[in-house]
Amino acid sequence: NLRSGTTNVPGILGFDTAIRAYYANASEWHAQMYRVKSKLYRNLSSLPDVLLNGPSVETAAPHILNLSFLGVRGEVLMHALERYGILVSTGSACSSKKAGKNRVLNAVGITGTRQEGAIRFSFCPFNTEEEADNAAAVIEEQVKFLRRYKRR
Repeated sequence: NLRSGTTNVPGILGFDTAIRAYYANASEWHAQMYRVKSKLYRNLSSLPDVLLNGPSVETAAPHILNLSFLGVRGEVLMHALERYGILVSTGSACSSKKAGKNRVLNAVGITGTRQEGAIRFSFCPFNTEEEADNAAAVIEEQVKFLRRYKRR
């Protein structure tokens, strides 16, 4: 009952190296991700009808930010941002391959147009506050543009 074939030794060694790097740098990396996440949230929360989905930025995981942009479908915004090299996702990670309503957002009471406008931002330790500022400027521009075409 074992899979035949050669063990992926380079993959195993790479994974070992990644784990060692994580444990050696976890505190610093978490702090960096929190700084970038907080900066992006501060920039975007000043826009009208932008809602935080989940716990406060300070108490949530450092690598995820989920916001709803009311009046804009998340999928439309996601594709608009791709043009600018800003890669985001809709909904939550556990539901990324499932069609229909997002069970995780449903479970925390995020439904209807708020769920339709949900965007998930993921961060890594190598993101910068400057990237957060640049992304926020593009997102603000795109949200304002897309809201002009909101269904009535």
